[in-house]
Amino acid sequence: MTYLETVYAKYLDKTRTEVIEIRHCYVVNLPFRLRIGKSYTFPKSDKEDFKLYFKNLYKIPPSGIKIKDLKERASKQRSDNFFYTKVLIMLKRSQHEHSALRLLNDLIVAYGIVTTTPISLFGENVRTLTEMEFSEACEWEITYKCPKGYILTDSDVDNLINKKPSLTFNLSIIPDHKIKDLSPEALKKIPSAFELHKKFIFYEFAYEAKVRMFSEDYITAVLMACIALEGVHGAFLKHVRTSEKEKKCKRNLNNKSKKGRSVPGFYMWLKNTISKYMDS
Repeated sequence: MTYLETVYAKYLDKTRTEVIEIRHCYVVNLPFRLRIGKSYTFPKSDKEDFKLYFKNLYKIPPSGIKIKDLKERASKQRSDNFFYTKVLIMLKRSQHEHSALRLLNDLIVAYGIVTTTPISLFGENVRTLTEMEFSEACEWEITYKCPKGYILTDSDVDNLINKKPSLTFNLSIIPDHKIKDLSPEALKKIPSAFELHKKFIFYEFAYEAKVRMFSEDYITAVLMACIALEGVHGAFLKHVRTSEKEKKCKRNLNNKSKKGRSVPGFYMWLKNTISKYMDS
């Protein structure tokens, strides 16, 4: 559930609209813990158009703690959320949750690069969030009004990230997609698609690219699409290599070379790829 509210900075003069700056904030309960200590702020500079404030309510002892002991403490809390990370995402310009999600995912990837064990407290993988997961984890969407150039204090951050609802109702924000069942014609294609996937793995990467596109994770979508394309390329080369058409192509190539004609660029590319990346 996501609560919506407008919050005013302390000592803000609401009558002087010309000096009021509006920022859009999202308080998100991550479904895992980032091992960043009690708190972590990114970036350190206040010149960027965004700021991420991470908070961990539970403090891990310097010597570490066993998952078994954590489970016992979690059972007393009746929820694992107490041990997970909360984040306040503040945007100075954009007001779209897509921008907040992208920034959060970028930070999670950076976290994954510097850690050797991307595992959370209870064995969950620390991962980027989908659009749906972000919407479900978003506790607050806050319109924050403050003086221009205002820098949030630790007290401001704590008040926002630990904010409690004052109303008895709330609003769940979910992506505005229309969902329909597959048509009978599409369902009939599943058996053949299943067999194709068993034969060619690039279908899986193509599907992953589609999923990432819908989640607006465009960089990963492009990477998955490139992997799928390379898989198609490899399957195509293997097919051409074993076909009679390739033998004919070679004969034509040799004849044209003897006559001094230029070598077809596309076939030369195929030939080089086969020799470099496929077994003889």
